[in-house]
Amino acid sequence: QVPGGTNDITLTFNVTPCPTTTTAATTTVTPVTVPTTTSPGCSCTGWTTWSGCAASCGPTATRSQTRTCMNCSPITALSQSQVCPGVPASCPVNGGWSAYGPYSSCSVTCGGGSRTRTRTCTMPSPSSGGATCAGSPSESQLCGTSNCPTAPAPGPSPGGSGGGGGRGCRRRAKRGRCSNLSGKARRRCIKSICRRR
Repeated sequence: QVPGGTNDITLTFNVTPCPTTTTAATTTVTPVTVPTTTSPGCSCTGWTTWSGCAASCGPTATRSQTRTCMNCSPITALSQSQVCPGVPASCPVNGGWSAYGPYSSCSVTCGGGSRTRTRTCTMPSPSSGGATCAGSPSESQLCGTSNCPTAPAPGPSPGGSGGGGGRGCRRRAKRGRCSNLSGKARRRCIKSICRRR
């Protein structure tokens, strides 16, 4: 109404309605650890630094950290652990000897020989960089130490260089019954054949 007047004035405005749809703001939410409790006064400290590694290798090579919570019911997680980074998953295993197997047959039937038995580095086998077994995989012992039968004394050789005993007998023994022996066993074999000739 105009002041002092009696006529009403009607004003018309072109009004554009606001859009009915709005675009929601994009919000990035960083997950946080919330104590699993319904107690209103529950509060927890931050996690401590990681402890030292419990072992240098294998499945027990873990580390842990802890925190303190107050007025929390039920009790929330107060510790957590993880495998230590950079630690080998398997520990080195040093090799170990198995038991010896049976002895082999004697190398001779008389005059002194030897027999052998063996073992293997499989109890356990070395793995993951572990050391191999120390020592020899075999051992020997004397056998066949009985005297060999005495052969009849042969006649002299055509050249006269050998008779029933002495150098001729030793040469024949070396080439014959004692040829597969060595060392003390060979000397005993030769002596047992030639000592009575």
